[in-house]
Amino acid sequence: PGRTIVLAEGVTDDKNLLRNRMDYGKMAGFLGLTSQTKMVIPGKLIGPDALEAPQVRAEEKEKEKAGPPDILRADVDISAFRPPTILLLNTMGKHLQESHSLVKGLLAINAWAEKNITPQMNDVIIDDILHRRNREVISYLGKALERYDTVVIPWGAMHMKEIEAEVIRRGFKLKEERERVSVDFPKMLLGRL
Repeated sequence: PGRTIVLAEGVTDDKNLLRNRMDYGKMAGFLGLTSQTKMVIPGKLIGPDALEAPQVRAEEKEKEKAGPPDILRADVDISAFRPPTILLLNTMGKHLQESHSLVKGLLAINAWAEKNITPQMNDVIIDDILHRRNREVISYLGKALERYDTVVIPWGAMHMKEIEAEVIRRGFKLKEERERVSVDFPKMLLGRL
């Protein structure tokens, strides 16, 4: 019950900086997953300006029936990334498009990275892909908490530690924990054999 918002992951490329796009659906399919490029949660896509709209009064909010969640793409655009990150993403896309299999594409990317990515570049890439994006989703958290009863942040596992730390810093406490298998690698590999 109550109003729910999903702060969704999903980097955009409004300025078309990626010359070689990666097919996340294809990669996800290889792992037995689905891509977030098509949000499978039924809901209403909203923009950041919806968090700035006048709030519903408390008494009206209580009368309001729960409906489908609002979904906000709470991620960055590629243009927020620095040149080393854009270079890596374009190279990854190129190798994955040109390779006959995901494994060969990943091996080609790894070989390229070993020759071309310096430790300083790696720091920039990690900051862009992980920390910068975490700061972006967290920037929506305060407004979302003011307007919604439930805030869902379905981001990848690498993002969770930093996002969880920020949620705890804001006074939330872990009440319940559940584990779910998202990728069963042994089963997936055996199924392919």
